[in-house]
Amino acid sequence: MNDSLSWKLEKLRDFIAKTDPIFVPSPPNSIGFHSYKAQIPEQEVIPLAAIIEKILEQEYPGWKIDVEVTEHERYRWRQMREAATKCLARLEAQEEIALHLGGGPTLNAGNLHPWVWEAAKPAWEAGNYEDAVDAAARNINSRLRPAPSIVVEHGVASDIVAPERRRTGGASRTWALRRAPRLPHETSPHPAVDCYAAVPPNADLVAKLALAPLPTIGR
Repeated sequence: MNDSLSWKLEKLRDFIAKTDPIFVPSPPNSIGFHSYKAQIPEQEVIPLAAIIEKILEQEYPGWKIDVEVTEHERYRWRQMREAATKCLARLEAQEEIALHLGGGPTLNAGNLHPWVWEAAKPAWEAGNYEDAVDAAARNINSRLRPAPSIVVEHGVASDIVAPERRRTGGASRTWALRRAPRLPHETSPHPAVDCYAAVPPNADLVAKLALAPLPTIGR
């Protein structure tokens, strides 16, 4: 078991034990005003809850959806404690499987790039996992797409506009440009293509390349 998993298990068990609810009866001469409190003072639970919330965010992102809050909640920590209990069970099962069957590939939100998680988080926490993956792909694609701009060196621009004008001094640039229409049977002035580049590749292309071999492109 790695140190990170051991730490998470320890924190979850500690929080669950210290937030085991204690029944607080209704005040004298009243009915229906009972409540619950934690095993330790409220001000000591708050810093523990901050840590547990971060653990749940990584290991159980949809906990706020899966564990509902009742309309008249009488115990402040009930939802988080129930989520922590479920998360603990998952991690213990993960630990047991890794011990007896060997560890497989795992991934948690803390290991994801911020561009991925910041876009995927809202849909993921709502349980819309397919939308979360799509949002992450779109965010990465938009961030990698360069802003439209054209930066051309003056000498290069001159060569492109008028190839017959050669710069004096240094290496000259020759640009094979077609100025007149070309029939299909005529030879192209451009060099033969030996490499294709997608800059930048969009999310659909990346997915297709990942799921299937690249098809042969005839010249």
